[in-house]
Amino acid sequence: MMQVNLPTALKKIRRKSKDYREVDILEAYREMIAQDGQMEGELKSALSSVPSGEAPRLDASQLDEEHVFHLAHIKELATTYRLRFLDAHLFKGEIPDEALSKLKAVQRRQSKDLTHFKIMAPAELFKLSYQDKDPMLFVPIGKNLYYLVHQWGNDMSMWRKLLVYPFRNVGTLIRTMLIVAFVFQMAIPTSIMNGGFEGQSLTIRIWMTLHTFIALAGMIALFGYPSLKNFNSVLWNSKYSD
Repeated sequence: MMQVNLPTALKKIRRKSKDYREVDILEAYREMIAQDGQMEGELKSALSSVPSGEAPRLDASQLDEEHVFHLAHIKELATTYRLRFLDAHLFKGEIPDEALSKLKAVQRRQSKDLTHFKIMAPAELFKLSYQDKDPMLFVPIGKNLYYLVHQWGNDMSMWRKLLVYPFRNVGTLIRTMLIVAFVFQMAIPTSIMNGGFEGQSLTIRIWMTLHTFIALAGMIALFGYPSLKNFNSVLWNSKYSD
């Protein structure tokens, strides 16, 4: 039984067509490729350039509402995980091809050029390129709203939230020191804690918790704070180092 290769047959029809000539179709295709390349070049330039003026108001009806976030939500996430939310031109890593493809898809649905890009990532990614982190690319759409275009890299470690919790703000630092002081004194057996003071276990434990807290505060003030300088709530949109 004779078989027909459908793609070959389709190409044959294209060559013989008088209404839609092969040369015209290929020329239109090349023009589309050229336009796509030009768009990609303009987006790369916008990503690496210092933004000027105000960000354009985009047509929100052409965007996926699941990817739209208010600046307050972004700040909360950045503060929780000690991340930065900065202009894309400060990012030192590579913008992946998938992110550029998604940007082009957004640009095709908008009448205004996309500019003023933002990236959320750990601070070190704005100085060095580490591929085991997870940057997120945003574009502003107006009224303090941002559209999440793409996220790449691996997922953020859940331990990061716990490790940076003390440095969110002054309140979380004090709360953490109190918890550590309480756990420390609870780890000491009652027989050792009482010594020769029977019946005063509660008073001694309160005294131990207080003095452990004071000791922790002193050590953090002496060794910890100078290396951190600021809390997450201050650093989240700062272009300066910790």
